[in-house]
Amino acid sequence: MDFVNGVQIIRTPDDRFINLPGYDFKPHYVENLKGYEGIRVYLCIHGDPTWSYLYRKMIPVFVKAGKRVIAPDLIGFGRSDKFVQEKDYTFHMHREMLLSLIRYLDIKNITLVCQDWGGLLGLTLPVGEPSRFKQLLVMNTGFGVGHVPDTWYAWRNFCRRNPDLPIGKVIQKACPHLTHQEIQAYDAPHPTALYKVGPRIFPELVPTDTTFPGVVYMAIGMKDPVIGVAPMHSMSKIFPGKIFVEEVEEAGHFVQEWVKPKKAKDFPFNKYILHNNENNQGERQMLHNSTYGPSSTWGEGQAKRFISRLGRATEARTHERRSNLSKTVDICRPSSMRHSREAAE
Repeated sequence: MDFVNGVQIIRTPDDRFINLPGYDFKPHYVENLKGYEGIRVYLCIHGDPTWSYLYRKMIPVFVKAGKRVIAPDLIGFGRSDKFVQEKDYTFHMHREMLLSLIRYLDIKNITLVCQDWGGLLGLTLPVGEPSRFKQLLVMNTGFGVGHVPDTWYAWRNFCRRNPDLPIGKVIQKACPHLTHQEIQAYDAPHPTALYKVGPRIFPELVPTDTTFPGVVYMAIGMKDPVIGVAPMHSMSKIFPGKIFVEEVEEAGHFVQEWVKPKKAKDFPFNKYILHNNENNQGERQMLHNSTYGPSSTWGEGQAKRFISRLGRATEARTHERRSNLSKTVDICRPSSMRHSREAAE
């Protein structure tokens, strides 16, 4: 057990990863990412409670198509280092790690492949580095905007009740067609409960609380030629709890410029804001729409069709070989910081 920048970390022994079925990719480590110095990180992006082993069937398909792949393990997963304290795992930490990795490798023309937490984290990355991303392949995930199905809460409660999370059994229940050896591969990174803090804490990091302690007042300039009225009404449905909408007929985009300071009665929501009289109207509750769709399987035929759509017209480039893979696809999937490496540039 070591301390890096005051954070307690542990490392899964390498012998836990020997002879994993279908996973003979050579690992590569990054230890000097800015802000993450000293932490060994593996460079597709996985979810919870998996690791880059999840992509063992897709990587060869991408490679055969002449692409380059980066399949990282997030901190706390796979062959990456693992924090011991729950408090050290945050959404921001994971996201910044992925962005630092992308910048360190200086990868471009990225096809982001994401599933589960790979999407919650990964789909925020193009905002930080928009010029680097070209395409998305999104599988069973969602946006971190507080909309989760009831079944997700059951998963969070299960993780809370089981500090020694039975990861292999969880995967086996979801994928009964896997062999015993494949199930063991999912258990490999986590020999004891001490190594399972990352997978166990992930459900706690999902944004689920959209409550706001106060009341929301929205003034809409009805003559706005920039945003328009419809988007504002759509936005009003996102806020949870009590919300009052006032349409300011004469106002344009800069609603503030239509306020008449000397006439308080003309101030938007004068009746409610200035006199704290918010209980005179009813409430509007936010509608919760699940972003989780039905499961689907990834077959080689689907992979090939996807690859063909990626545009084989992309000009071939020479890449420095850094792994035992000859070529690969640009994959940045949210959830792994270990990688069987080869990224598109």
